Amino acid sequence: MNRSLVIGEWRRAAEALGAAQPCRRDGFYADAVSRAYYAILHAAKAALQLQDKAITNFKATLSPADSDGCSGQPSTRA
Repeated sequence: MNRSLVIGEWRRAAEALGAAQPCRRDGFYADAVSRAYYAILHAAKAALQLQDKAITNFKATLSPADSDGCSGQPSTRA
């Protein structure tokens, strides 16, 4: 586990979530959803880094590619 990568991704997740909240409050729902998506993405990357799963792109983060749920490689499914 690379502690600095985990912390960096977690901070990016918190920052994106913080940006989503005023967007939602002010009625900018599409922008709020976009920022919330990135908050989830960075939180997932932090969690995967805890298990030493190297992630190179968002598709690899969100698509299970092997039996344990994520190999860190992009899925070959269409």
